Amino acid sequence: MAVAPLAVSHGADQQHSHGGWDGVETPTARTLHDVVHIEEGAVAVGAGGVVLDRTADDWTLVTDSGPSGNGNNLRGVAATAGGERVWVAGASGAVGEYDPASGSVTDRTAPDGVTTTFTDIAVAGPAGDATVYLVDASGHVIVSEQNGQAGTWTRATPGSGAAIAGIAASASATFLVDENDAVFKTTDGETWDELETPAFDETLTDIAMRSAETVVLAGDSGAIVVGSDGEWERGVGGGRSAP
Repeated sequence: MAVAPLAVSHGADQQHSHGGWDGVETPTARTLHDVVHIEEGAVAVGAGGVVLDRTADDWTLVTDSGPSGNGNNLRGVAATAGGERVWVAGASGAVGEYDPASGSVTDRTAPDGVTTTFTDIAVAGPAGDATVYLVDASGHVIVSEQNGQAGTWTRATPGSGAAIAGIAASASATFLVDENDAVFKTTDGETWDELETPAFDETLTDIAMRSAETVVLAGDSGAIVVGSDGEWERGVGGGRSAP
């Protein structure tokens, strides 16, 4: 999901206010595609491999060319438990592991030789012992239960091969949504079950965890749906309004 390079924060004393959300300047003019909250602030990623880190004072530039330096677009970002590491992923197999404390980025591009365009990433577990989930536009889920180490990646296709729009993980379960509006869940990283969902009148574009077993789905017109298998509530959190 793309957002403009003018980032937004809730409740901050900034200009460009939009119903409780405030625009904040960032050190890039590039399009930003994803953001994750961590204990010390936030990390955002975007076009050309840009990675931004939000500290207590301001946004700072981590890299403007991605983990490999090739400038591949980054589409997804996710943090380990506690936010000690932040993983990023995107075009041409781009994958990286960022350490906010040291400012270093470890390049993990082309995991086990896979150079597809990753559309999103999710991480469960602590730094150094995380399970990493990558998804792509061909409906594949690529998983490493050993912190992305070489030779530890496995591949599955939960649905029909439709592009996977988003993936989200907790310690007990992982959920994804594809562009056919199908929602899948796994508890073991291998077996994916399609959940019963209502008929959506728009394309679902992203998914996030609300709790260990509850997810939030976002649609392309701004609609929000919250729920789990068989229990869904539409229009939560402001309905179709957006910052």
